[in-house]
Amino acid sequence: MFVSGDAYSTRVKDLFASDQPLDVAIAFWGTGAEAKAISKGGAPRRIICNLGSGGTNPTVIEKLRAAERVAIKKLDILHAKVVIGEDMAIVGSANFSANGLGLEDGELAHWHEAGYVVTDRIQLKRLRAWFDGLWSNDASAILPTDIENARKAWAQRRIARPKPQSAKDVFAITADNWNGFRDRQIYLIVWARSATKKEKERANRDRKERTDALEGLSGARKAGPTYDYYHNWGTEISRLKHAQFIDVHWLVRVKRFECRGARRSIKGGHSVESGEAMDVMETTRHLRDLRFAATEARAFAALMNSMHDGWYDAQRERRGASFVISLDEVLDARFGTFSATGADKDGLDDATARLLSACKKLVASDGQSARWIRMTPAEVRTGYGTTADKRLSAVVCRFRMMAGKRERECRVLTYMSAEESARFGKSKPSENPDRTWLILPLGVLHGVLADIHHDATRAFLKRFPRYTQQ
Repeated sequence: MFVSGDAYSTRVKDLFASDQPLDVAIAFWGTGAEAKAISKGGAPRRIICNLGSGGTNPTVIEKLRAAERVAIKKLDILHAKVVIGEDMAIVGSANFSANGLGLEDGELAHWHEAGYVVTDRIQLKRLRAWFDGLWSNDASAILPTDIENARKAWAQRRIARPKPQSAKDVFAITADNWNGFRDRQIYLIVWARSATKKEKERANRDRKERTDALEGLSGARKAGPTYDYYHNWGTEISRLKHAQFIDVHWLVRVKRFECRGARRSIKGGHSVESGEAMDVMETTRHLRDLRFAATEARAFAALMNSMHDGWYDAQRERRGASFVISLDEVLDARFGTFSATGADKDGLDDATARLLSACKKLVASDGQSARWIRMTPAEVRTGYGTTADKRLSAVVCRFRMMAGKRERECRVLTYMSAEESARFGKSKPSENPDRTWLILPLGVLHGVLADIHHDATRAFLKRFPRYTQQ
């Protein structure tokens, strides 16, 4: 039976979700695929992937190798997409979250996929024989050196993948396409101090030497590339051999960012004189073939200025007033969702950190988790989920921090009714008729946090009793 679009995707997901042995020959694997591929009930899975050509995320393969009852091999000429179950197989076009172009997750949203569902016993027997032949005769074990080589190939393929959806020909990051800008080896040079007189003199000498050299080659004065100069960064910039950069200036007095455009490294652009390093970079109007001119620079500055309160201060404390940071980290801070543990605490302001800590202690004994959600305004959420899943599968409370309010107001979204919420403070309806906002100053919240969470959990379990046993 031929299936396409959502019907095809649903069939594949349902087959993986079923608790039955599967033989899987899918060439390319992307982020998050391991969580979908591993049987929740422990059914065995044999997997063959294409690890060497750069279309597979090696981190996913490492997680699959470590999983119980999963056997995985590599075949670097594999291009098939076949999943074989007990009574059904699917032969189609889709890889698992990624394809040979290095696309992942939401980046595949606009791709058209199709395939065939096979239930005929004779055809299933032929498919199993084909897979057994690959497994026994062609596929091979995955070694640590294979993983290391795959990391390099994956990084290069991610840079060269197609432009993000909706970006067209301009560098325009939105809440819908931000994942498409990850893994492009783009870095921000964030700086807070201007060059000294001595540093400016050195830059002027270098600029004149380069201009004179260009005239000597051409025999006439003509417009050449323009340069920008970065002083005393050590090797922090020059070590990023294949990267491109965005120049971001932190305006200390007004506490805002401005973006001065895009930069790229040049040959011979790093030098050390009397122990002081200087990096010379060429200004450019493109990043990874996307236009980055004045309009895009202003838009990027606006994105940086929409970061949650305290982000720059936290980076300054960790890295210094001026620093180099990957665009990936900035995007995660602005749009991502994660648990605030370990290094993830960077950028977490004191008020949110205190609330997160209180929530983690509060829910530790009843099977819930507490998470910090990187968004604007910041949120702390409690609820039920698994340790392997950073996103909560069922949210009991959402604590939204309203930083602009005089007393640091907090809004708590729960399944409690308006009457139940009213005993703690002001309440108002939400867009979801089953949930209510409870609004109160942060200082008051901490005094009644345990009671709020107890009543909110009771209201949640009344609506979703299946979580009671967790």
